[in-house]
Amino acid sequence: MPRKNATTARMATGLAAALLLMALTAACAPLAIPDTPPPTETAESRNASAPATTRADGPAALLRYIPDTSNYRSFTTYGDYAAWLKAWEIDPPADIDAVKSLPETERERWLFTMPSQTTPPQALGIDNLTEPVAEHYGFSFFDRSRYLEAGNPPETLTVTASGDGDGAIASALLATGYASAPAAPPFTLYSIRDDYAIDINSPLRIGRLGELNRIAVSEEMVLIGRATEVVENGLEAADAGTSLADAPDMQALLRSLDAPELTSAGTLVGLILTNESFTPDIAGLLLGNDPVEEIEAQWDALFNQEPRLPIYLLTGFATYRAPDATYLALHVVFPIAEDATDGAEILAERMANYISFVTEAPLPWTLESAFIDEATTVIVMRLDESAVLSWIDLFARRDTVFLVN
Repeated sequence: MPRKNATTARMATGLAAALLLMALTAACAPLAIPDTPPPTETAESRNASAPATTRADGPAALLRYIPDTSNYRSFTTYGDYAAWLKAWEIDPPADIDAVKSLPETERERWLFTMPSQTTPPQALGIDNLTEPVAEHYGFSFFDRSRYLEAGNPPETLTVTASGDGDGAIASALLATGYASAPAAPPFTLYSIRDDYAIDINSPLRIGRLGELNRIAVSEEMVLIGRATEVVENGLEAADAGTSLADAPDMQALLRSLDAPELTSAGTLVGLILTNESFTPDIAGLLLGNDPVEEIEAQWDALFNQEPRLPIYLLTGFATYRAPDATYLALHVVFPIAEDATDGAEILAERMANYISFVTEAPLPWTLESAFIDEATTVIVMRLDESAVLSWIDLFARRDTVFLVN
């Protein structure tokens, strides 16, 4: 499967999971940049399960286990489920029955808003919440504090920031039939079936496609993949310093998460990272009834926006939650600060006046601020109070034409 198609498939699967959650609602209704030194590393910052002390700490701790390769750079999603619950003032539910018992407003936020803002990995079974996942694997979505999913199948790598301090995961995996073997300290690798193998007869739907064939476990965190090499490459990247967290452009983007200009935006609850360029979906034009001449004119206008946006290296789509509002912030890393300055002006204008490529209507947001952090441009949009827009929605429908350069 071509990489962009695989990425789209990953996003579509996430949206399908959200639709499954809707059913539950019905059921319970009554070029390179200069090298910069990495952030100072402490024992706490290396502990992925420790509470993040800065916005960058959360994703950085998990990105340490993602190799800096084209597959993983193309699409990585991060979510802070614990921070999301706290920001929305929702007590952590223990299971789906507890979700059903939440007050209506909180239940709807959990079912609809949480998946789109924190983009849970498929390996955590977000679309199979009624199954006894914890009994088979020793963990489930409900006990994961932070999570990250990187790359496209079959090399997808999932990292979660809640480990196996009490040994429950190890016991459950062994009872389920996994074999254990030492991995890079302090991890133990648990394996079932051959690399990339599927098992349509598995008692649970989660894992039938091989997404939990390999699980590396420590007291602090869990890595999940379809093959031994996938998981071991993640462990090696952390030990060798060749991870996405070690890349200069990623470090620049992570630093911008803690820019003082973002203080009022609140808590970081989700982040999507990609180094791919953005183009609209031509099918969206061809499926309409417009004459060919009009389609060609629209296409030409999309790719010839003036002024032209400078070439950029990396984009981050962050979701922040403050007590009174939700903010969608675009973080764009440019090769040099001068390009970032130009980019801030261009992107602020484009996003403030953006007409959806799909709906042909303005998006329900308002420009809050635009600034640069060294060579990174940050555009902050405040969502309208009743808006349900999310970055993953725009990704899935390829409605980010403001980034065309």
